[in-house]
Amino acid sequence: MIKTIIHGFLLIIMAVFITACGADNKENAPQATGPYSFFNATNPITITRNGGTSCTSGSCINNGISADANTTIITVQLLKNGVVETGQTVQMLPFDYKYGFVEELVVTTTTNGYAVFNYQPAENYDAIIGQDITIHAVFLDPEAVLTSSTATAKELLRQDFVLQFR
Repeated sequence: MIKTIIHGFLLIIMAVFITACGADNKENAPQATGPYSFFNATNPITITRNGGTSCTSGSCINNGISADANTTIITVQLLKNGVVETGQTVQMLPFDYKYGFVEELVVTTTTNGYAVFNYQPAENYDAIIGQDITIHAVFLDPEAVLTSSTATAKELLRQDFVLQFR
């Protein structure tokens, strides 16, 4: 009788443990966390007919970075264990050209850990005014990038940027 009670008790504990330990689908599965994180992302970004900067002509400065009046500077800072990561590669995933373009899709983080992308607005601005789109910057596993190609490297981080065309 004692054996039956102990076995029953152990079965209940195992059932509770198995049920509470995770999920079998991606939506409810625990998210992997690592040493890397994105911080200080410029988001959302309002794009106007003349670009996203607040100046009207000549050169503008945004987060200490100089750009012409039609360029919108998109930035995100890369950290590893809370410390600025310099010299790492961050890339912007391609998006529909009708919404404009980023001058360089692959950039290296600055001495302050910022990935800096120069966005140029679309020529057909009237066709997209009032729309919002989401574009994505990603940080790939630096070890995998060194030993293989970026096509097979694991994505460690993704930063969404919402472009609002007003």
